[in-house]
Amino acid sequence: MLSGTGLEPGENANQQPQHPQQPRQFATLTSERILQLKKSANSPGNFSVKLICEIFTPEELINHNVNGGPGRLGLNPVKLQEVKDNFFFIFSQAMTRK
Repeated sequence: MLSGTGLEPGENANQQPQHPQQPRQFATLTSERILQLKKSANSPGNFSVKLICEIFTPEELINHNVNGGPGRLGLNPVKLQEVKDNFFFIFSQAMTRK
């Protein structure tokens, strides 16, 4: 540890902490794929589940849930935000058309 900084050698004070499950980069869904998932979903909740299954790997979902809790870890917040953004984008358009 560097004296008075609380940092290890090579650490940057401006560096954002990484979620343990978060890769440095991951592919986001294309608009076409999001629309395919929407068409195959039979409800908004089902669409959310399809998004989660598409964005997270099966390994990331084992012993995890949205918020964490007793005996479970929370899902990667960056990927979870992608799920929320896609969900609200699709359903805000649907609400505007009504």
